[in-house]
Amino acid sequence: MKFFLKILKISLAITALIISLEILFSGFEFEEFRELETWLLYFSYSFILTLINGSYFWWFEAKITWESANLRKVLLGTFGSVTLTLIGYFFCRLMHYVVYEGIPFQGFIAN
Repeated sequence: MKFFLKILKISLAITALIISLEILFSGFEFEEFRELETWLLYFSYSFILTLINGSYFWWFEAKITWESANLRKVLLGTFGSVTLTLIGYFFCRLMHYVVYEGIPFQGFIAN
């Protein structure tokens, strides 16, 4: 339960940071960010990706201790994290466009 709450707090912080950056770089146009759907969409991406990476590094640390980390272990951790993030991002986008936006799966894959 502690792990889940930690992931939840980190995801909320990431969501707030990303929305702040979006507002800052969009010329302070707040209309889109007043909607709950926008916040939930940003939160879903950050929660899923944080959960994937947090779980991976929790498992990785249990299997391979960082005290004896050499370049091979660091590269393995980095490669695994990047790979899982890309897979997770694909599924986030898939759920966003196919389930939420209603775009057909074939149209999603074609783009």
